[in-house]
Amino acid sequence: MLVGIVTSRNARPIIERVLEEARRAPDLERVDTIIIELPIPAIGHLTTEAIAVLLERNPTLLNAKGRRPDILLVPGTCKGSTRIIEEKTGIPTFKASNNPGFLVEVLKALLRGEKLSREKSFEEPAREDLQPATERVAFEILGVPVPARGPPLLLTVEIPPEIGVDSVEDYYSRITGEGAQIVVLGSASFNGMDETLRKAKLLSEQAGTSRIPLICELPTPRLARQLSGFCDGFSVSTPIVNSLIEEGFELKDKVFIVGDKDTNKLASALELLREAGTTRLIADPVVGLPLIDMSSTVDRYREASKLGVPLLFSAANITEELAADTHGVHALLASLAVELGASLYLVVESRYYSRHSTSEAREAIRLASSAYAKGTTPLEPWSRLLVVKEYARPVGVEIRRGDYELFTGGLKPIMDKGYFIVEVDYENGLLGVKYYENNRLKGAWAAGDALTLMRLVLRNTNVSLEHAGYLGYELHKAELALRLGKTYTQDSEVIVPPWWNSHGRNGRG
Repeated sequence: MLVGIVTSRNARPIIERVLEEARRAPDLERVDTIIIELPIPAIGHLTTEAIAVLLERNPTLLNAKGRRPDILLVPGTCKGSTRIIEEKTGIPTFKASNNPGFLVEVLKALLRGEKLSREKSFEEPAREDLQPATERVAFEILGVPVPARGPPLLLTVEIPPEIGVDSVEDYYSRITGEGAQIVVLGSASFNGMDETLRKAKLLSEQAGTSRIPLICELPTPRLARQLSGFCDGFSVSTPIVNSLIEEGFELKDKVFIVGDKDTNKLASALELLREAGTTRLIADPVVGLPLIDMSSTVDRYREASKLGVPLLFSAANITEELAADTHGVHALLASLAVELGASLYLVVESRYYSRHSTSEAREAIRLASSAYAKGTTPLEPWSRLLVVKEYARPVGVEIRRGDYELFTGGLKPIMDKGYFIVEVDYENGLLGVKYYENNRLKGAWAAGDALTLMRLVLRNTNVSLEHAGYLGYELHKAELALRLGKTYTQDSEVIVPPWWNSHGRNGRG
């Protein structure tokens, strides 16, 4: 089988290094490859239609080895279906990976007879693995089946009490858009009762339309009757259960999430609710705080698994109390939740550094549940939780001293008469540039990405090449800061890893 790897002039050296590795792999001996270099500098953002036109105009590219390839592979980043390339060339064409480093995996998949996609990159179908089917449903909340024991895990997200009435609908839309399957409305203890009611009323309308269950946190039994018309259930501690029973509230049509570290108290509270006619019950044995009782968490969940109800696993006590990137923390906690048989995984985004934990937890749950179903550990090259580092050593080219003028120090800038101020608007997702000459504003431009903004500025100013290069450098840093949610400061670094000082500026090793 001859596989043609369609690439560009600049990407060719990287592809050559990857194929060198492929040739050394014993299970790829039956694959012969040919690099088809298009007469362009870059290919990643081309459409498949453009690639088809280029191949049609340069037919000799497909006969470099005296015979035509049996299969063509194009980068996964190319937009459009590869069917148009097949129509022009007559050769079956598929999308490879977004990352050229995974090309070896693509070739192995071909040998195994796996079907590649004409529409999606090699990584995407892997990310679409479904969670294992629910073996036994405990009950439903607004049509959402709750497993008696996970996986699957239902992604449950709490709206913190500090989110105001004016912004609660936008917050709800964001977390449900990022994958929340159940929403918990947090409530400040004994305060803000009117505000909690107003928020519950607003959200119940959205929850009813989108069919996403709304659970209201109940810090005091006095709120139960007022909230009852807006919520599908309540999140309570065991003392609140006792008060609700004593005051004779009608409870049987509601879902209850009951939390307590003491499994004996949990058992008693659940029994009281059953006696009151409530059948849809969830236990929260409480994930412990780091350095206080986190190590007791496993024992509590193993005891609580004997209670015969679905378990909620809350990541909040860990993610909110560790000054660490939350995507890695969720990767570990979701695996633990799956192993302990939890049915719901709760996320809270109270601190800025835990923002977008909903999306991170969704990926962590997918990763852990998929691995559980396959009987493996969650070691997956396509994990989107590898935000800073990569699964394997990155693929690059060797820069040889004899081929380049190598500078080991910095160069002083050559200044011209103007200067730029680069700014980031995190709320609206925009980058901005202001251009000054002689301390007078000459123009200001904004866009959602660095490349567009750089083009805008350079087409409307007359700056030196060196100054234009500086602008591109700073705009890329600003866009990186925007994507990662980090503060951008002009002329300062955006990412400073722990190993920076040990290995120097290039972070080698």
